[in-house]
Amino acid sequence: MKNEQSPLSDSEIVDLFWAREEAAIRETDAKYRRFLLSLARNILGDRDPQDSEECLDETYLAAWNTIPPQRPNSLAAYLGTIIRRKALDLFQRQNRTKKRIRSEMTVSLEEAEEMIGPSSVEEEERERELAAAISAFLRSRSREDRFLFVSRYYTADSIPDIAQMMQMSQRAVYKRLERIRKDLKEYLEKEGFTI
Repeated sequence: MKNEQSPLSDSEIVDLFWAREEAAIRETDAKYRRFLLSLARNILGDRDPQDSEECLDETYLAAWNTIPPQRPNSLAAYLGTIIRRKALDLFQRQNRTKKRIRSEMTVSLEEAEEMIGPSSVEEEERERELAAAISAFLRSRSREDRFLFVSRYYTADSIPDIAQMMQMSQRAVYKRLERIRKDLKEYLEKEGFTI
């Protein structure tokens, strides 16, 4: 049964998880399904749509199993992190056995490597330091730059989609992302990261 009223707030949905109410999954699905499927599709590409649905189901199960003890401040970010991990794991498993197929995620990861080097950062402490440095860099940027960066490198949106959302030309989006990558690389080198 769908909620005909306004969607519940994140804190209300988290309260349902804490109370172990199955309505938590229904409310989460009603509020975040499109967003989560979009994240999964951007990572997995235009392959089997069932793959994105599988990641969505696994995300809901992971949320059910981790809330409690977790109490996320931002349910969207929490769920987004889970589904990205699920989709990336599935993408990597599939690409080990199949010919590599480019998706927006592979393209955006290749672009990201220009900023931070290959993803060989294995130590957890180093990853936390890197994440903190990237966050500090992004906080120093304009709202538009942050949106562009997150759209491309977190949600793996395509350049045409970002251009449409930002009402910019694709060339302008590409150039601005190129500048952000260059600035981030310089910032990280100044902070002591080897690029």
